[in-house]
Amino acid sequence: MTDSIDPNALQPPGAMPLPSFLERASVRAARFPFWLIILVAALVLAVYGILTTPLYHQAFTFVTDDPHLTTTDFQNVTYNVTLDGKEQKIAGVLTAQDSQTLTIRTIDAVSSSIAHAKVANIQRTGDRVVLTTAPQTIAGIFYTETATDYRIQTSDGQIISVTKLDVRATEKRTPDGCQPDTQGSCQLSVSVPSVQISGKLLSETPDTYTVQTIDPVFIALPRNAITSIISEEPGKCALNNIASCQSGIFLTLFLTLISYALALIIGLVIALMRISAQPVLRNFAILYVEVVRGIPILVILLLFYFAVGPALRDWLHDHLGVNIPITGVTRAILGLAVAYGSFLAEIFRAGIQSIHRGQMEAARSLGMTYFQAMRHIVLPQAIRVVLPPLGNDFIAMLKDTSLVAAISLAEMTQRAVLFEGSTLRPFEAFITIAV
Repeated sequence: MTDSIDPNALQPPGAMPLPSFLERASVRAARFPFWLIILVAALVLAVYGILTTPLYHQAFTFVTDDPHLTTTDFQNVTYNVTLDGKEQKIAGVLTAQDSQTLTIRTIDAVSSSIAHAKVANIQRTGDRVVLTTAPQTIAGIFYTETATDYRIQTSDGQIISVTKLDVRATEKRTPDGCQPDTQGSCQLSVSVPSVQISGKLLSETPDTYTVQTIDPVFIALPRNAITSIISEEPGKCALNNIASCQSGIFLTLFLTLISYALALIIGLVIALMRISAQPVLRNFAILYVEVVRGIPILVILLLFYFAVGPALRDWLHDHLGVNIPITGVTRAILGLAVAYGSFLAEIFRAGIQSIHRGQMEAARSLGMTYFQAMRHIVLPQAIRVVLPPLGNDFIAMLKDTSLVAAISLAEMTQRAVLFEGSTLRPFEAFITIAV
């Protein structure tokens, strides 16, 4: 029987031995999963910030495509119709439908929210109001300028957009003639005149009035009056209109699932070709794997978006006589699938070759064909081997879908870029999609 080793015997000569309770405490501290505690705490703080901090909440809503539970904005439609013997075009938002009639909102409601502090006078007539705002002067750091707006950062840190047409007099810059500078070297003061806002009072809180300045207009359109459909595009994203959820996190998940499913098929086929006894198939598979694995995925996406997609569309038109639009989403799916197919092919090949060749020989000796043996004997055993690396590559594809932002697809990363461009607050936008 081997005697246990005294920890103090391993210390250098002359070193003071640790008391036993400190020795036990140090061993337990070394084994404590402090990394897990830090990770969980960071995620809890991040989620709390997203739910409670207004700017983080806005970023979260924007990058996830702001899904609703229900909506009546099902589609944006444009039809050629014949009503009362006259042909006309009707465009708007499909809000309801049955077997005979479509209800289309041709003019959207427009509403405006005004802070109580800005209202100098209010006149009420039933549910209609007329709000008169007081003249005001807005001053602060001259943040940025566009062709139509000034953006001014006030003393409380808020960035206010002021339309140039609303400015009463020439703006005052300090120092004279200075240019916008986010560092605060240029100060701007503008005067905004009094305006009147009238309409239906939708809501009133202790801080704001919300007024509907333009009422919506609806048309009940018989289905048999439609002579041709010009366009039907997705409406608002909601659980009862899930087909319209085509950007943000929904596009990220859609790209991941469809691209990975296609990559699994490509990878399995290439893996079977790689271990084939046919030299042409084997060499083609080797060429595909070696070339595609050596090219950055972003380059493959750019090739499919700008070159392969248009070429495939033209080939289908010229040789098959069909007009199939190869959309940006389709091109991204093909690019991701081809790129990841080369990686999955090596995973499948390694899994198949990990099964002892005696399994194949036994199956063939029982009269099975090569494909029967693969299907019933080898592949079921290989799947158990390849599941962990397949899971790793699925996670990698979920992350690599952010690359489609380079071809202007509005998945989470692209929407975060748009949010940062409109708010000039990159930290909130990109921390949100990281979480």
